[in-house]
Amino acid sequence: MFEFQAVTIQELEELAHTIHEHLQMEGKGMHEVGELAIPLAGNIKSVLERLNVPHKVINGNIVVSQDYAKSLLVSLGFVDTNGKIDGASAIANIERYVEKAQSALELANAVSQVKLEKRSTFIGARIGRPEKARERLMQPAPNALFPIGDYGGRDRNITDAYEKEEKKFGDKKIKVEIARYKCDTCGRIVGMPYCYDCGRPTRIERVDSDEKAYDEIEIDIDKMMTGAMKRLGLVKLPNLVKGVKGLINKDKIAEPIEKGILRAIYGVYTFKDGTSRFDATDAPITHFYPREIGTDIETLKRLGYDKDYLGRDLTSDDQLIELKHQDVIINKRGAEYFVKVAKFVDAVA
Repeated sequence: MFEFQAVTIQELEELAHTIHEHLQMEGKGMHEVGELAIPLAGNIKSVLERLNVPHKVINGNIVVSQDYAKSLLVSLGFVDTNGKIDGASAIANIERYVEKAQSALELANAVSQVKLEKRSTFIGARIGRPEKARERLMQPAPNALFPIGDYGGRDRNITDAYEKEEKKFGDKKIKVEIARYKCDTCGRIVGMPYCYDCGRPTRIERVDSDEKAYDEIEIDIDKMMTGAMKRLGLVKLPNLVKGVKGLINKDKIAEPIEKGILRAIYGVYTFKDGTSRFDATDAPITHFYPREIGTDIETLKRLGYDKDYLGRDLTSDDQLIELKHQDVIINKRGAEYFVKVAKFVDAVA
């Protein structure tokens, strides 16, 4: 019932020696054990806490009472096959197996009359759901919420539609269902809030018959993409800019194609509502070890972590640190994706 995996072999050996030194029930039967009292000194209290042994501190002594005392004595081999307390034999057995044991649990099993199992699995900063910690993507995952229909191949690649399918398009126009934007200056019907002929703003023109704001219209993909590249200062498009087959919003309003191009440049994808998402398990955490999160001491100090949870100067990556309330530990893949999204946002701005 105790957490033997939480202590070292040396700590368990030290605990057994301390109990033996202050044992006042040698030769008694298990039924006569009332409480176990040992001086509050050294590392013993910490060991008992990590073992999860309930105890109290009374008048400078650590007191383990009743059933917990009996369980601890049995676990450390202080009870022989006849149910009698035999401290000398317990210490002799511990000394015999201490060099052979690979863990405190293995040592306890070597000297105890009962089989001891691993009680718990501890969760640290590295626990999580690796299969879920990734970008949340549509299938297939688009860079742009811009309809391309069956053009651009199986990937719905807008770059291919622009650069490689001139024979299919003839004059490089595609026909897709998209919002009807009309340019009041030149009268052209386009699928975006600006005219790719004159560059003026456009407005949505609804179809009179049923007041719907979209229709199947021709998009001059050559002019649209050439204008977008000019506005972005590009001389060449990314090899893959994924569009969507069709739009699902009520008025079939597409987002500016420039956003899709920029997402493709920075390796960012969009969800159906125009957001870029990363899914990860929200695991509450209060403390962490630097070695668990792969962050060096100097970086932690720059972030304000210069003490461990006991107030000692931070010098080692195996010191336990309390996580500040404003901070969060995120998946490395998530951090890399957030950097890409941040670069995309900066470019859009």
